[in-house]
Formats: sequence, structure tokens, C-alpha cells
Amino acid sequence: MPLVDLGSLSTDDDLLLAYISQKILIVIEEANEKGEGLHFDNIMRLMESPGITSEDIDESISWLLQKNEIIEIERDVFVING
Repeated sequence: MPLVDLGSLSTDDDLLLAYISQKILIVIEEANEKGEGLHFDNIMRLMESPGITSEDIDESISWLLQKNEIIEIERDVFVING
């Protein structure tokens, strides 16, 4: 059993990308439960961690947008798609 539930993210993808993307989905979902989107700067602050760079986070957000997991409702503000 994997340590991280990758949910809808395939294990065929880069594991670091999948891990960061799953964490981003979680923080966006928590904001969405309050009826709010989550701004990119807040995602960066919440995801701040040794070993995770801003480039990793940006790449994960781009990947989630491409996979239609999240949508941008206004400039740099994201919600879960669905």
C-alpha cells in the first residue's frame, strides 16, 4: 500500500510531481470548502517546505491545470474543477 494516496494522479507520472500536486489539491480543496479560491501566493506559502522549490510548485499547478483538476477563476486564483 502506497504511503501517499495519489488519488486521480497516475503513478506513471513523476512521483515528486504527483506528490506535490496532491498536496496542492488538498490545500485548494480546504480553501474551496470555505467558499474561496486560493491565490498562488497562498499556495506557495502553504506548500513551503525543504526540498520543494517554487519551480516544483509552479510545475505542479501547470500540470493540474492541464489535467483539468483545477481551474483558474481569476488571475492566479484556483479552485478544484468540479
